[in-house]
Amino acid sequence: MEDEEQTLLTFRANFRVTSGDAFEPSLVDTNSTVYRKKTRGYKELINLLVRRSEHRVGFVGTEILALDGVDEKGMAVHFRLHYDRDQANVTSEQLRTLFHKLVNRTQSVRSEHFNRLVIDPESIFIGEPGMNDEDEIPRSFMSDQSVQIVVSTTTTEPPPTCTMSKLSYCNHENITVYPNVFGHRNQEQVTDDLVRFREIVDSECHPLGAFNFVCKLLQPPCEDPFNVTLPLTCLSECESFMENCKERLSEDLQQRIDCEQEEIFDRDC
Repeated sequence: MEDEEQTLLTFRANFRVTSGDAFEPSLVDTNSTVYRKKTRGYKELINLLVRRSEHRVGFVGTEILALDGVDEKGMAVHFRLHYDRDQANVTSEQLRTLFHKLVNRTQSVRSEHFNRLVIDPESIFIGEPGMNDEDEIPRSFMSDQSVQIVVSTTTTEPPPTCTMSKLSYCNHENITVYPNVFGHRNQEQVTDDLVRFREIVDSECHPLGAFNFVCKLLQPPCEDPFNVTLPLTCLSECESFMENCKERLSEDLQQRIDCEQEEIFDRDC
């Protein structure tokens, strides 16, 4: 981890949404589906902004750190921008200028989902690389409703990690997350267990969707190497797959592919 940090150029940042989104009690639980979806949305918005800009060279990704209910209507978003130190040539001032594009609601970087957001231009903060932890979040942004990521040291399950994927059967992702939905912790375990998944797909129980659905669960994409979670799969895909293929699944696979699991299947897509 120390070596990784030495290769990164990291900027601590935040901005305040004054309208179009707000802190809600369900965001207190950082393991909840609501929190995961909310932070994923902001991460994708920020990633899109940077990757469409002249400052995309060396950009590694965004790490959402906290959501903060600073007043009754708005919400502050705290995050880090990670760059490859050997490739990046960007300053905090340049990033501040870039992030002011988020204030302009006509900018193409604003996805349809975020068109309703109003961001306070005075709230945009991009710190200098190497800031001390105690100086990273301006106190004016903090409140009793602040939500921050906490890493548990008591979990019995291994934490999810991103790793290179060389599985030829599901070759749509270069980097995947382990453990996956089925509990596989590495590519070797997936390969050893691959026969029964091939049989499901080859049965053509769902000829249009079985392969893609199975591969999303076997080799889920790594969306954020700094805040690794299993990405959500659409509930409609799960229901369609189970409606057509449930009879071909063993009991343990039926338990794993439980469409009611909100931490795995997204009801809003």
